[in-house]
Amino acid sequence: MLPLAEENPKFQKIVKTAEYLFSRFGFRRVTVEEICHKASVSKMTFYKYFPNKIELSKYVMEKIFKEALEKFEKVTAQQIPFTEKINQIIQLKMQYVDSYSEEFISDWLGNYPELQEFFEMKNEESFEWTMNFFRQAQERGEIRGNIRLEFLNYMLNKLLEISKDERSKQIFPNYAEFVQQLLNLFFYGIIPR
Repeated sequence: MLPLAEENPKFQKIVKTAEYLFSRFGFRRVTVEEICHKASVSKMTFYKYFPNKIELSKYVMEKIFKEALEKFEKVTAQQIPFTEKINQIIQLKMQYVDSYSEEFISDWLGNYPELQEFFEMKNEESFEWTMNFFRQAQERGEIRGNIRLEFLNYMLNKLLEISKDERSKQIFPNYAEFVQQLLNLFFYGIIPR
């Protein structure tokens, strides 16, 4: 990507269009040609900013993660009870889940090794932020002191495995409902009695 490219209106149109198309149809089904057509830019302009669709997809995912993190930080900075913070975080997570098609999620979770690797890296960053949030909450007594944060790490990884399991898709054909159940189980299971 060229320096200061993000300020260019054509660059912004490519990214906005790609995010819209990816979120609705997934990464695999959307072509560079479709992105260019919908964004009203030439393929030459596209390749001026991105060497391929994978790099554009990584950029879009980076943008999504950054925006989500900013929203989560605003929630956690509020002077409200921990349970209310958890409730708002769950609502934000559900908004993100509802915003993206199952094709989008599926493409990111496994159909493309380069994207999966990038997703796992961003997921690890997100996890570190979450663990820091939990650590601070535990220090304030908002999470039971006898819960090991390493166990939370283990459980988060297990939840990710469960989300990829075919059986979970049979139990919850609606992915958003499945995620809501996982989040409720995880978050509300750690609050002090």
